[in-house]
This record gives sequence, C-alpha cells and structure tokens, in this order.
Amino acid sequence: MERIALFIDYDNTCREKRIDFQAIKNYLSNKGIFIFGRTYFKFDSERTKGFLYKLWEWNIQPIYSPVFGKEEINNNSKSLADPMIIIDIMETLLKNDNITTIALMSGDKDFVPVIRKIMEYGKKVILIYPPNAAEILTNTCSPKSDAEEKHITSIGYDEIETMSHQTLIE
Repeated sequence: MERIALFIDYDNTCREKRIDFQAIKNYLSNKGIFIFGRTYFKFDSERTKGFLYKLWEWNIQPIYSPVFGKEEINNNSKSLADPMIIIDIMETLLKNDNITTIALMSGDKDFVPVIRKIMEYGKKVILIYPPNAAEILTNTCSPKSDAEEKHITSIGYDEIETMSHQTLIE
C-alpha cells in the first residue's frame, strides 16, 4: 500500500480559485494511505480566517512562507514557498523511508528538478496541477513508457474536482 506525503504550493495553485482539499484527500486516499500534508503560504487575516483550523482537520499542516518585496505597490514580491517545499521534500526523501509517494500540488516549473530527484530515489510522484501549469512541469510528469506509468501520475486539479462532484451526484 502506498504511503503518501502531500506538499502544496498554495500561492501557485489556490490563489485564484478556492480549492476543495477534501476532494484532493479523497483522490489521494484512493491511491494509498495519506500520511501527512503541508501547504506553504503567507498567512494573512483575510485569506486565512478560519482556514488554518480546517487545514488541521484535514491533516494538512500550514507552513508560514514569508514574502519579500513591494507586494502592495506592484505585486513584484518573492515568496520563499518554493525553496521551503523543495527542502521539505528532500528531507522527507532522506528521513522517511516509510513514505513511498510524494504528491505535489503546483504548476511551477521550479519543481522539475526535485520531481526528477524523487524518481531517482525510487519514489512515486503524483503531480496535481492547475490549468495554468508550466508545460515543462506537466511534460516531466507525463509517463513516456509503461515503466514510467507505474512511477508517475499527473492530473489536473479540475479533473479531481469533477471526479469529486460526480461521486457526490452518484
């Protein structure tokens, strides 16, 4: 049975659309045992009101990710979320032998090298990506052979949401 750790690049995937985290957990539960999740973002009162508690209910740990720059003036700020996620994924690979699958929710091309490293370590990858995901990221996570198909899964968030709604209707 697969044992899954989920890492969510919140600002990259959830900024423009409210995400149904329960649908994501349900999808991952069909793939294996959901061990833990982490989501990385800047906490602010408007966006996180009541939301942090809900994340804890879903066994998704919120991780504060500082933002630097003049975000109020020209939205030219930089978040530390990506490097924090990469470090946590690598630490999970090195310290948690019981984790067999890394699920990453992002559309950012910065994660291509870490996805390749996950596969190099013999772990499975599940990429959950938004509609505006970088093409190189989705291509990296598209299986090119039967052997790769056993180690890589890639699915759009919209597909998970659709599957979740169909399950509710049935």
